[in-house]
Amino acid sequence: MRKSAIGVAAFVAIMGLAPTLHAASAEHPAYKMTTNYRVFWLGLPVFKGAVIGRHRDGRYALAFRSQATGILAVIQRSQIDASATGIVEPARYRAIRFNLRAKWKRKKRSVDMDFAPDGGLRLSVSPPERDKREPVPAAVAAAALDPLTALLHSTTVPLDTPACSLTVPIFDGRRRFDVRLERVGTEKLEHLVSPLLDRDAVKCRVHVRRVAGFTKKEIKNMDKAKDRHAVIWVSKLRRLKMWMPVRFSYMSRWGPATGRVVGIDIAPLAPTD
Repeated sequence: MRKSAIGVAAFVAIMGLAPTLHAASAEHPAYKMTTNYRVFWLGLPVFKGAVIGRHRDGRYALAFRSQATGILAVIQRSQIDASATGIVEPARYRAIRFNLRAKWKRKKRSVDMDFAPDGGLRLSVSPPERDKREPVPAAVAAAALDPLTALLHSTTVPLDTPACSLTVPIFDGRRRFDVRLERVGTEKLEHLVSPLLDRDAVKCRVHVRRVAGFTKKEIKNMDKAKDRHAVIWVSKLRRLKMWMPVRFSYMSRWGPATGRVVGIDIAPLAPTD
């Protein structure tokens, strides 16, 4: 059960397991939010992780970690660490830097992106891309969001805005794609991991559209899976007056995969944070 780079980026964006910051006001109180999650395949635990976010003085910082667990940790040890920093501006988040370090078996991959105020992008990917992948044009890449800032953008939807009503442009360092959410119904959650969440949830279908940078093999695999949409459930996080994705489901070619939030903690930032 391999987690491809696009899977990682889409996983981050789809799960929405992020600290919720309000882009409409850079003077939102300084705080730290930690969200823990678990992912299951055929009912067995295969991944665990957390997203930690900080907001202070009009700036945001996100840290994401995912690592294999259970039997997958024995068969194919993997770990993903990513971070992003940026500025909270009126109606948007402006990224400054994004870094990713991934390990899968004995393979390692890193992505570093630095965003200039004028819209420029400096990109470093290791190991270098193979010739079979055409590079994404610089202007196309710079116009999109890194995976973590995209996550932040997709989760900071005010409660007076319909849930699952946006499209997020993402560049993961190799590929440019859009993640679009489509509302398909409502459902009551049987178990709440936090009293901060509403029991009534909105069910949303996830669509991924290729834009640039995909290999022929990736295109073929995505075409085969075009009818296997991921589904997420979002609930109201009233303390921060935002929608919060709390669960997801996807029928992969290896069998059903599910994920859920298992813990949420929101606390004021200490001077040393």
